[in-house]
This record gives sequence, C-alpha cells and structure tokens, in this order.
Amino acid sequence: MQFNILRRVRHPSMVKGWRFFISRRNMSYRTNTFTIEQPHGIGRVLKGEDWVADVTYSLAITQAVKVHTGLGGNTGETREPKEMNGNIRVTNGDAHLLRHQETGISFSDAGLVLELEDGRRWRFMIASANVLAGVYRIQQTHSDDLG
Repeated sequence: MQFNILRRVRHPSMVKGWRFFISRRNMSYRTNTFTIEQPHGIGRVLKGEDWVADVTYSLAITQAVKVHTGLGGNTGETREPKEMNGNIRVTNGDAHLLRHQETGISFSDAGLVLELEDGRRWRFMIASANVLAGVYRIQQTHSDDLG
C-alpha cells in the first residue's frame, strides 16, 4: 500500500511538533457532525447521590460521523461517541457549584451529575461560570452516559 503526504502543516493545538495529513491512494474520509438532540427543562445537580441544586438546563447533544470511501467506491461510516454541552442556571440551592456554600469545601466538578426531567443522568464538568448569576457552561465528562 502506498502513502502520499498531502501537506505538512502546523496544527494550532500543538505547541511543538508537526502533524502530517496522510492519505492512502484512492481512499478518503470526511467527518460530519450532527446535532441529534436539544433537551431543555428543569433538573437537579447532584454530587454523588446528594442533592446540590435545582437548575434549568438547555443542552445540545452532537455526534460526529466519519464517512470512509475506499477502493472501488465502497463506503462505510464510523460513529464517534456522543458529546453534550450547554448551559445550566441554578434556581434553588447552592448557586456556587465550585464549592459548598455553607462548609466552604471545594466540589470536584468531575463528580457533579445533572439529572434531567426524563430521569437521565449525565456527569459533567464546568467549562465556564458566572457564579454570581448562578449560570454555568457545562460539558459531559463520560460519553457512556449519553447512550
């Protein structure tokens, strides 16, 4: 099998080094990302099984699909894990999701869980926060939560 180096480019996420884009002759792929669900409603934030706050949420669930075109025009696809991100607003309870308001003990945001109206639970991490307003930008931490 022969390989052709298409181009050598500096990738913005890399501090040092180069990333090579390599193509097999007569083979290619493309990646398409689809929004597959946009749930919104009223839910709860939990730390383990303990209630932390009531929230409203607005989320987007996306999934990338790689379409491979092989020799002879044969195509196939690979589905990447689902990804969730969105916003939550604390409506009741501890508005400071980064630490417990009464005890001052820091929450590890990796242990926070968002429970949706339909009962699904997603572990999430806080991507950005406006603590005074109780508004958080979140991302899921485990794709197995999304099914």
